[in-house]
Amino acid sequence: MRSLLKNKYSASYPFKICTDDFVKDSDKDIDKLNILNNILSTKLPSDVALTFKQIIDTRNWFAHGKRFGKSYPLTLEDTVRCLDKVIDSIE
Repeated sequence: MRSLLKNKYSASYPFKICTDDFVKDSDKDIDKLNILNNILSTKLPSDVALTFKQIIDTRNWFAHGKRFGKSYPLTLEDTVRCLDKVIDSIE
């Protein structure tokens, strides 16, 4: 699968910068946001990676009934701006 992506997936397609990382295998299955964050964080500017991690942490805190984890005072605008930067960085 990895060789197919390298040979057939041109730079004009979205997410070219991390297509290899999205190939599922036994060691790395993208079924959790933290795994996605681990893949993307090395390809993002450090400030965007930090905010992206905070978005995931806040989502996890909220999704688990605010029982554990941490939330951050991110506005909707902060979140949208960060997610736009994430997409722009990996396209």
